[in-house]
Amino acid sequence: MKTKNYIQKLLLNRSIKWIFIISATLVNSNRLFSQPQTNNWFFSGNNGLNFSSGTPVNITGGQIVVMEGASAVSDKNGQLLFYSDGITVWTKNHTVMLNGSGLAGGYGSSTQSCIIVPKTKDEKQYYIFTTDDEGGSRGFQYSIVDMTLNSGLGSVTIKNQPLVTPCSEKVTAIRHCNKKDYWVVTHKYGSDAYYAYLATENGVDPNPVISHTGSFIPITYATMAGALKASPDGKRIIAMHTTIGAELSDFNNQTGIISNTTEIFNNNNSNHYGAEFSASSKMLYLSIHGYWYQPDLRRYDGVFQFDMSLPTVTDIINSKFQVYRYDDPLSELGTMQRGPNGKIYMSQYQKAYLSVVNSPESYGAACNFVNTGVSLPAQAKTSLPNFLNDYSTSVDSFRVTSIGFCVGKPVTFDYTVTGDVTSLLWDFGDPTSGPLNNSTIASPSHIFSSQGNYTIKLIKYSPCGNDTLSAQISVGSIQLSLGNDTAICEKSTYLITPQTNGVTSFLWQDGSTLPTYIASSAGLFWVQVSNSTNGCIFRDTVMITTKPLPALDLGNDTSLCTGSTLLLSAFNPGSQYTWQDNSTNSTFLVNNPGTYWVQAILNGCTKKDTINISSLTNPQFTLGPDQYLCPGLPLFLTPGLNNVSYRWQDGNTSSSYQVNTTGLFYVDITNRCGTTRDSINILSGNCIVRVPSAFTPNNDGLNDQFRVLGTQLISEFDFKIFDRYGQLIFYSLNKNSSWNGTFKGVEAVSGVYVYLLTYKSIGSQDKNILKGTILLIR
Repeated sequence: MKTKNYIQKLLLNRSIKWIFIISATLVNSNRLFSQPQTNNWFFSGNNGLNFSSGTPVNITGGQIVVMEGASAVSDKNGQLLFYSDGITVWTKNHTVMLNGSGLAGGYGSSTQSCIIVPKTKDEKQYYIFTTDDEGGSRGFQYSIVDMTLNSGLGSVTIKNQPLVTPCSEKVTAIRHCNKKDYWVVTHKYGSDAYYAYLATENGVDPNPVISHTGSFIPITYATMAGALKASPDGKRIIAMHTTIGAELSDFNNQTGIISNTTEIFNNNNSNHYGAEFSASSKMLYLSIHGYWYQPDLRRYDGVFQFDMSLPTVTDIINSKFQVYRYDDPLSELGTMQRGPNGKIYMSQYQKAYLSVVNSPESYGAACNFVNTGVSLPAQAKTSLPNFLNDYSTSVDSFRVTSIGFCVGKPVTFDYTVTGDVTSLLWDFGDPTSGPLNNSTIASPSHIFSSQGNYTIKLIKYSPCGNDTLSAQISVGSIQLSLGNDTAICEKSTYLITPQTNGVTSFLWQDGSTLPTYIASSAGLFWVQVSNSTNGCIFRDTVMITTKPLPALDLGNDTSLCTGSTLLLSAFNPGSQYTWQDNSTNSTFLVNNPGTYWVQAILNGCTKKDTINISSLTNPQFTLGPDQYLCPGLPLFLTPGLNNVSYRWQDGNTSSSYQVNTTGLFYVDITNRCGTTRDSINILSGNCIVRVPSAFTPNNDGLNDQFRVLGTQLISEFDFKIFDRYGQLIFYSLNKNSSWNGTFKGVEAVSGVYVYLLTYKSIGSQDKNILKGTILLIR
């Protein structure tokens, strides 16, 4: 959120197809379903919510602390995959993803710093689109996450690919009308242009669709902020241009063109910030707030509703209804986001709760707005996660209604035509049948010319592109063979796969009716098959025997001291050996650490064993740099090595040593490869954090710098200085930094200034806050 009240922030694809191997009647599915990819939310203040039960429940572990901007994605079962604040990507375990830092989504204050968009329909790769804050030079970029890497935790494989700069702090993603690709839209800063990029499984088209429409957004303070949201039906977008106004546009999800932009709300130079559509796209909600130092604007602030189902934009504007009046001088309204339960949620700056529109499809007061709708464990600032406009997807197929597929008998197919399909073309995969191989009707029949396997294709033509559905059938009379009797290796299984044709049912010796059978022991196995169309029944048998495996054991994993060797033995009479280096002896001499394996083959049966040999040297450790000891606070020296012996300077043999006095301390650590010693000096420390009350930056060499004292045991440090108007004059995260009494290279005037110090001590999770005033004297 960009306001003149800047101190307020710092103080606190393709369509899814079913491919069938058909041996029975298929069930068609032209249905629409929603997937719970938005079940998990993570946003500012380390807050998190889970919607799997329909009602949001607070969850812990979230790492997002920034002022604005977030996005998250879960899999089709609602299980968290990863989330981001546009700067860092965290895994489902709340750890930084491999290569997941340093994304170009601003510095913690971009309204919509990022949005996550699927790259592949199998939930394996995703785009993360980012926007720099305050119209920064990094502009609009994207990165790619591959979830197949790092043991399923994912890795950022491509990072910060530039698209356009500068951009406003806006990004939304809209499903293409082909239901497989996405339009990703931003607004170029300092222009009237929307940029719509097409993201597909093959990449991001670097040539955007550019639409010049609506207001020219000047490069002035606070005009770059505000949300950009798309309606779930993909027909409209709303842009909140902060101090300029709220603009509604039409969106063509086939071409990416944005048009017919109209300002539907301008609230006296207030902040036009958050927006969201209801799930049906019928209602639109906006969050508007004025600046904290302009209380006269508060009477215009709040949450406003517009009825998007009305026939004209004028009607929509006139339908404005204020569902909530906002007059809190210490807070601001944040972003809005529709939950998977259909309700709309809104954050508020410095509030430990979310507001909620419980019935967003209802007009007026019936929408049931509740200000304190969802309690949070921490203040939420202004961000909520940014999601796609629509996660639903179509699952489409055609039906085969015949029972059995035999030469000389018609096979009937059926497809239910959807609204955007203009024509059909069937290809039965039977070119020898001539013109009869094709059909253009929804429910054709075909008599196949000979027995065999056929691939049936149905091409659907629509304005959004063509799509092909396919299925396979096998046509013919019963044929069956289980193959020759065979011997399998001990402790292995054997998949008995009947060679069949024209079969509609199977019956194995133990009553199983599956088309294959897994034999896990020796014995006699048989299957009986039948064809329900012609009544044929046939049976075949196969005898399975077992052979022993080679005896092979390289022993447990071990370690090897530098300069030592280890002889590995795979001795097993009659076997053939292959080691990891392709040597064929029964033994192998190890000179270096690594992973070693051997494979033995005996009578056609193979067994493999592996041993990991690690390197072992004299103990490697350090007691660290010299440290300071605070009065009354013991210090522990912990080298942290296992499977070794310790001897400290006083004969103590513990793995950890408590220091209560200053002086020189050392430890000898021994393993089977040798002994290593390290020492450390413990000095007397000044450990009381103090902030001076005045300083005189007049370059006389005395008290020219203002700094925090006693910071030796501080682990986290956040220090801010403000002038009497609340403007941030100095800010540092370095505990050893100091202020020289200047602001932007100009000497600050003499007088009283306000400071705010937040810090944590080493080894403590508690946050300490000191605040007060300092006197600058010249």
